[in-house]
Amino acid sequence: MAEIPLSVSCKTAMQVAIEVSYKAGEILLGRFYQAKEISMKGSNDFVTNVDKESEAFIMAELAREFPDMGLLGEESASARLDERYVWIVDPDVWRSKLRLGDTLRLAGGGTGS
Repeated sequence: MAEIPLSVSCKTAMQVAIEVSYKAGEILLGRFYQAKEISMKGSNDFVTNVDKESEAFIMAELAREFPDMGLLGEESASARLDERYVWIVDPDVWRSKLRLGDTLRLAGGGTGS
């Protein structure tokens, strides 16, 4: 199995995931008591402007650190899904389940080079 490449700042994917997750958590917690814009995605599925903001932050950071990896977001457009590695981003999992470890996943084994 191929080794996951280091980020542009020479960090492992795990190091970047932890750092970005904590920073995204700060965004979510910092706005916890603020008024939010809530949109319905389905009958029992909603999203807030803060969910979108935290996901945009996560995806921007991952794209900066790993420009050759794909991104799949819960709330936003996906990019480069045919890459060998694809980040799966869902910040509202953290909010709803309070489990930071589920915020980011890195899937490998795609068809990319």
